[in-house]
Amino acid sequence: MSPDRTYFESIVINKTLELVGGNDSMHAVIDGHFNSAQALNGILIVGPNATDIQVHGFVIRNSDADGIFLSGSSIRIYDNVVDNSRGDGVHVAGPKNSVQNNTVTRSLKCGVYLESSNCTVKQNIIRLNLWGVRCENNTKTKDNIIYQNLFVGKRARE
Repeated sequence: MSPDRTYFESIVINKTLELVGGNDSMHAVIDGHFNSAQALNGILIVGPNATDIQVHGFVIRNSDADGIFLSGSSIRIYDNVVDNSRGDGVHVAGPKNSVQNNTVTRSLKCGVYLESSNCTVKQNIIRLNLWGVRCENNTKTKDNIIYQNLFVGKRARE
């Protein structure tokens, strides 16, 4: 994707790939544009072949649902900005995933929501969300590692 463009859409990934949105100075923007006709995630990673995926270098904003939703495994989400999601900033529903070095702000729910096992959440800036990081309390959520994150502020319920 071109790092100097804004895309008013949702992206669905269902196979192994590396999705690069930009570099240190420029990022491609995925703008959900609050499409009220249907609640869409900014980036949706699903399906039986959704493994060994990398997503980095994006600004994902104005998502009607989650900024990034991933249910595959062995997925790396890093160096992104996720802003102003009506759901969770990053929703992790698959095992062995990594969420690292992202900035997640102003989500109406969680900055990062974990409902899976063997995941790592590290070195993120998580601010002004309803909750910072939330782990679902059930038998499938275990052995997660959460460390070196910066939590700033808490968004109050409206």
